Amino acid sequence: MDSEHYWSREAERFDRIYAAGEGKVRGTLNKLMRGDMEGRFRFALRHALETPSPEVLDVGCGTGVYTAALLRHGARFVTGVDLSERMLDRARLRLEDFSGRFELIRGDFMSTDLDRMYDTILIVGVFDYIATPLPFLRRAVGLTRGTVIATFPRAGTFRAWLRRARLTLKGCPVYFQTRSGIEALAADCGLVLKDYELIGQLHCVVLERA
Repeated sequence: MDSEHYWSREAERFDRIYAAGEGKVRGTLNKLMRGDMEGRFRFALRHALETPSPEVLDVGCGTGVYTAALLRHGARFVTGVDLSERMLDRARLRLEDFSGRFELIRGDFMSTDLDRMYDTILIVGVFDYIATPLPFLRRAVGLTRGTVIATFPRAGTFRAWLRRARLTLKGCPVYFQTRSGIEALAADCGLVLKDYELIGQLHCVVLERA
């Protein structure tokens, strides 16, 4: 199963995780197993909004949780790109109050025609599913005049092993990273870590040009 079909199938279930409110996961089990999703949300918004009224590219925008929050808190314009039309259908409903301040594009980030530069590129929960992250990150660097905010799942933990097994059974491979691996990846793109936090099972990074 490719990523597009997997996320189209998972769109409704994924959206329910965030039903408790802005960036908050719903239910005791989700808070126990996915509490780091709340942490990465706060990390991403805090850094994305360091630039006043930023223009942001939300790669793998999904159901629009981050896009809506960015717009609500002052982003001038947000472009969201996602493989899944079902995800984008849900995003459109979430973004009804922000007419004229966003664009949603269905497509593969690597081949989608993007005609502007952005203050910040947001790549949250995406590198988990990218087998060869270097070309992906290089494309992002070419589209920003500022920073890249990204998350990577942490390698070498028991939960990483469980997640790999669970998603492999669903036909969705997942890829894990170490901090040193992320630093090497950044260096290959001419980037350095401006900020880094280990939040639960996630490496959360802000990258800028060296």
